Amino acid sequence: MYFAIQVSNPKVLQPNDKEFNDFAELIEAIFPMQTEDVFLIWNWVPVRLNYKYDLSVMIEDLIPLLAKLIDSDSGSHRVYWGSNTFRAEWIIDWANGQLNIASQWDSIAGNYEELLNSRSKLEISQDLFLREWKALLRKIVELIDNMNIIVTDTDNLNNLIKIENSIPLFSKRYSQ
Repeated sequence: MYFAIQVSNPKVLQPNDKEFNDFAELIEAIFPMQTEDVFLIWNWVPVRLNYKYDLSVMIEDLIPLLAKLIDSDSGSHRVYWGSNTFRAEWIIDWANGQLNIASQWDSIAGNYEELLNSRSKLEISQDLFLREWKALLRKIVELIDNMNIIVTDTDNLNNLIKIENSIPLFSKRYSQ
């Protein structure tokens, strides 16, 4: 079993607005439609995530998921990723540093849900799973800082920063 996230180097836009109340709207505004994608590698199958549309839809579900994993030694969480090109349900259970995800893939860019569903179970160290997200979270936080954008949705922004700071190490791909 294998899980990884390749962040890539997407183009960014300076948004016309300097103030955003909605975090998803902010993510959508800073990435153009035509740019590099994030790749989530699920059991050796690459899954493309578009920064502008997939990530903007996922971000408000991703933040509470990662917060629960950081704050609890054990637990369970169900997330339904609702983007048109990344629609899946993950049931996540964790205890003793291990994470188990049972997934159901409904709609993926490229239409290979059947392949992903044939590899629907993922078992990974909780720390390794969190480390895979760190580079992506750091990229978002740095972009917001560098663009001098005001985010009035301070709960999501503060949670994002707290989560990124709570993950002590990057994955090996992004180790500094």
